[in-house]
Amino acid sequence: MPEEEIVDVPEAAAVPANWPTNGASPAEALQAQVAKELANDPLAEVCFRAETARARGNACFGEGNIDEAVAEWTASIRLSGSHARCAESKALALANRSLARLGEWADVRGAVEDARAAVAAHTPYLKGHVRHAAALRAALGDGAREVWHALAAADAQKMNKDEALELKRHKA
Repeated sequence: MPEEEIVDVPEAAAVPANWPTNGASPAEALQAQVAKELANDPLAEVCFRAETARARGNACFGEGNIDEAVAEWTASIRLSGSHARCAESKALALANRSLARLGEWADVRGAVEDARAAVAAHTPYLKGHVRHAAALRAALGDGAREVWHALAAADAQKMNKDEALELKRHKA
């Protein structure tokens, strides 16, 4: 995997005004603090790299580069492994890859597998349940019992108003 690229963050957004900089610029102070914390917790670094790969995948998807987005999401999933601390990021990457497989490649079987894995990785993630239902609907048709089980599982999650409306739209 190529060396991680450091993203330049505007100094005003990088650190709070009262952050101790020890003579360094605020951005350098923030980078030093993050590096120190990551050195003390190797699993945090793994989760950070997984989340970074997922974010790159999202950016690629937004630019219309589906193949690169799927490659980045796959890297995120691989990096997350079975670590519980990385479970949410893994679920998001799996759900995104499920959407790409279904919408862009018509890979229904792969979309179902990814969505099912997203739900297994992080059960409270509503969009994982919705993607699972959408993939099952594409694979099995609207009347399939599995679709309604997936939607019922999504119903059981605590969700905000926007998520509830999205679920209602998918049920319709």
